[in-house]
Amino acid sequence: MPATQAKARPLKMDVHVPDADGTFPLVIFLPGGGFVAAPRQMARAQRGFVADAGFVVASVTYRTADDDATFREGLADVCAAIAYLVDHADDYKIVADGVALWGESAGGYLAAVAATTCSPVVPVKAVVTIVGGTDVSQISDGFDDAAARAWRDPRSPLARYIGHPPPHVANPVAQVGPSTPPFLLMHGEDDRIVSPRQSLLMHRALVAAGVPSRRVVLGQAGHGMLGFHRNDNKVWTSVRVMSSVVDFLRESL
Repeated sequence: MPATQAKARPLKMDVHVPDADGTFPLVIFLPGGGFVAAPRQMARAQRGFVADAGFVVASVTYRTADDDATFREGLADVCAAIAYLVDHADDYKIVADGVALWGESAGGYLAAVAATTCSPVVPVKAVVTIVGGTDVSQISDGFDDAAARAWRDPRSPLARYIGHPPPHVANPVAQVGPSTPPFLLMHGEDDRIVSPRQSLLMHRALVAAGVPSRRVVLGQAGHGMLGFHRNDNKVWTSVRVMSSVVDFLRESL
């Protein structure tokens, strides 16, 4: 992959702080956007639901392929956001002894990479990935030839961000070990952008390493909030789905 100079720009975050006394565990939300955008405004209602359950939830912008960045710069941005929040724990009522990562689509992939390769200032204690890739070397498996060619195209955002072929370190599946934190992997049965097989590969790797892993496949659901059908939003924003996320975070944090 040719070396490029990632663009420098201000990176912002939106932080939900529970309206209650005390301190609360930190959850970092990484939005999806096809590796070309990371809109921190994404999933506002879901983030509010989690915050109301007793968590500080920070939605973090990270650099993407449109910034001439790679996943390495994205990881650096995630770690910088964690460091900033831990450094300002008193300002945001954070219990700064660990963090959970929660991402959707490209954000889910980045959360998995961060949990398996990154060393932030506090340990990652839990990971929630929604419709995220976990083994980009097999990202096109399960799709027709046209879709597979689009994924493999070296001009695609995926190839620009991760590399073609992807480096070993870019595959969370290959980095799983006994110290990997617990995962909640959620996928739509009808996901036509990232195959449900991606979460299955990660689930199998985690179980083989003795790491707690919970995989949930939602029937008739597509690619999360970025799916093709309006009904996807109703599934992914349901109390049932969001309560599963909250329960997992409570158990882990």
